[in-house]
Amino acid sequence: MQESDKKDLSTQLASQTQDRLALADKHDLATKVRPDRHPVPCLGSPDLSPLCAQTLRDTQQELSSARDRLRSVENQLNTDHRALSKTENQYRDQLAERNTLLLTVFQAVDRLGATDKVRPSRSLACAARAN
Repeated sequence: MQESDKKDLSTQLASQTQDRLALADKHDLATKVRPDRHPVPCLGSPDLSPLCAQTLRDTQQELSSARDRLRSVENQLNTDHRALSKTENQYRDQLAERNTLLLTVFQAVDRLGATDKVRPSRSLACAARAN
């Protein structure tokens, strides 16, 4: 490996290390200064205020996005609930119609059976009288 390649690699490594440290510091500050805990450090230090403002904007944007997703999910849930309710009502109506038809058929069959039962009884009764 050439000397220039080593220098380039060490420069890139140093740059990435610096970037990583900067991001770690930014993350530490962002996690320490959370609106649900104590946002006061944002107000006291002029160095932190741009970061706090950015964190606040990011949090507000995240919150807005979450609210939009929530509205979307709630709308879908309401739509699904209405469709389910409609399907259940159709099922109940079909079940009631089926039961009515079965009752009608049963009553018709019962009348036919009752008629058959009455006829042999009459014929037996007539035959008994004739004797």
